[in-house]
Amino acid sequence: MKPLFVIGAPRSGTTFFTTALNSHPQVFVTNELRAWNYIALSSAKLAVPSEVLPDHPLRGEYAEALLSGMVASMHAFYAEKVNKANLGCPTPGNQHYYKRIEVFGDKNPGYADRNNIGCLPSMRRLMPDARYTHVHRDPRSCVASYLRINVYPDDLNLAIDFWKRHVEPAIEFCESLGADDYRTVKYEDFVTDKGDAIFRELEAFLHIDDAPAPLEFLAAERRQRTPYRSPSTPTENLGETTFEKTLSPEAIRIIEESCAPHMAALGYERYRNKAAASHCSAP
Repeated sequence: MKPLFVIGAPRSGTTFFTTALNSHPQVFVTNELRAWNYIALSSAKLAVPSEVLPDHPLRGEYAEALLSGMVASMHAFYAEKVNKANLGCPTPGNQHYYKRIEVFGDKNPGYADRNNIGCLPSMRRLMPDARYTHVHRDPRSCVASYLRINVYPDDLNLAIDFWKRHVEPAIEFCESLGADDYRTVKYEDFVTDKGDAIFRELEAFLHIDDAPAPLEFLAAERRQRTPYRSPSTPTENLGETTFEKTLSPEAIRIIEESCAPHMAALGYERYRNKAAASHCSAP
């Protein structure tokens, strides 16, 4: 089985993307089991001797053996315990799937935890065959969502920092990988008709069969959205940004200035008020 990890900021469509992946009969991706976080935390702890635990000639060798054992344990856990009923996210009903699973993994936003610095590089070092998908969404849309939902920061600057904490290391990490090891998925495209071609490309990327179920799932979601994490984007607004309906022009300006390099890297343009643009272009 090939490992796959989904990374990205909350409110970027990562749960929707993971559910779409799991509609494929050869894929098991858990929803924030965060099994890797335990390995990464252990890796960081084992990397540096302390005053009461001085270095030892065998410390490094033992640490590598221990971490390799934890990775092997993760493989075994997914092979023996994980099935379509306990992934931690919705799974389309009446699904028939192969006994031969090709891809396993986790949606893992825990890499952005300040107590888990170095999680992504540790994953790369200890599981070199893993592949990654970075699912991203316009930061202005994400921040607008954070400010509306009470489990996220309710201060504009804290909300911006929260988004950047997830996106900065994801961009940097993906830039360090080879082209065959990661894909980026733009949420605004994935929820539209473009999602079909994106998923077919993902199947080629993961070396799994073309299957009808994922495209059927995406088509059904375009007809009627499932609120995986409420509130969800209304069907009539799929593929569009609506942040200007809830954010003030000043808030939009602050987000754009703070996130300018990230927006450029991910292909998002600065917002131009339509009425102002029309006024400026008038003769």
